Amino acid sequence: MRVLLTGGGTGGHTYPLIAVSQQLKLISQQNNLPLELFYLGVDGSSQKGLSSIGAKPYFIFSLKLRRYFSIKTIWDFIKAPFGFCQILFWLYSLMPDVIFSKGGPASFFVVLAGWFYRIPVIIHESDTVAGLNNRLSARFAKKVFIAFDGAKSYFPLKKTITVGNPLRQGIFQIDQASTHSLFKIQAATPVLLIAGGSQGAQFINEKIKPILMELSQKYQVIHICGQDNYEAYQGQISQEKGLNLTSYHLYGSLDESQMSAAYAIANLVVARSGAGTIFELAYLAKPAILIPLPDAAGDHQKINAYDYSQNGAAVVLEQPNLTENILLQRITALLDDPQRLILMAQAAKQFAKPEAALKIAQEILQYAT
Repeated sequence: MRVLLTGGGTGGHTYPLIAVSQQLKLISQQNNLPLELFYLGVDGSSQKGLSSIGAKPYFIFSLKLRRYFSIKTIWDFIKAPFGFCQILFWLYSLMPDVIFSKGGPASFFVVLAGWFYRIPVIIHESDTVAGLNNRLSARFAKKVFIAFDGAKSYFPLKKTITVGNPLRQGIFQIDQASTHSLFKIQAATPVLLIAGGSQGAQFINEKIKPILMELSQKYQVIHICGQDNYEAYQGQISQEKGLNLTSYHLYGSLDESQMSAAYAIANLVVARSGAGTIFELAYLAKPAILIPLPDAAGDHQKINAYDYSQNGAAVVLEQPNLTENILLQRITALLDDPQRLILMAQAAKQFAKPEAALKIAQEILQYAT
């Protein structure tokens, strides 16, 4: 049984591929089924996780489908025939039983080549606004899985199923007893987690810095600023007067188990509103302040955030109107209101769909066996 994974570019594409692969491996082991996993797509740091779960990578030219004209578009047209020939070659060499696509750079061309070879294709769309690669891929797919009901309008209804966003197994495996010691957190103090996603969030870092003194005096703060921002940000905050360094914990990034522990210990999370983040917050029942990335494709983060917050699970603060004082006021208002945090946690749990990865894996296996 040979399964080929494609998609990627950011953690939002890659993490669901990892989650579904973990379920495929678990099911194949339980049923004594042979399984080979391959990844065909563009190279990038977020693809390293796929190698760690046994997916052998094969890299191709980045063939980006743009919604706008750019000088890079000309180069993309030049690369396209060579990139598509690469894909045809690798698919012919590997000849998988099924292709699972998450969208992102070059994924449509892999799906198109798979259709040419009559290989069944299954795709998943994480956001409320479907990406261009997935919209084009849907006509060639046997099944289209989506995370949000709002994305149904982009796909044929007969083959579209809402399952949520696949979550990696590490999110489900939390050692509650060790979380406080891992971050050196005082158990009686409310914990604020600030997370900018797989690529960090420069804007959030800038808005948090002026209010760190107030936050660190009242709460324990775990701040994930992004690996590329870490050294510069560490240097900047070391000069901040009044910052309580015993309460402020700065990290460039966290691995899967550390991130799970940070979620577990947090009373409130400040984050972007990518689909992966939203469904992790929902599964772990974490109240949140969501700050959508304003230049996300199709403004999908904003739509994701408002969709998720409808039942009270989160507060949405839009970046163009956000000031340091507004952010501080919203954080303190929530952390100082335990009853509202309880209601937000209950609303988040109602939104959760923890079996997404399992359902997709089961469907893939139906076509692969």
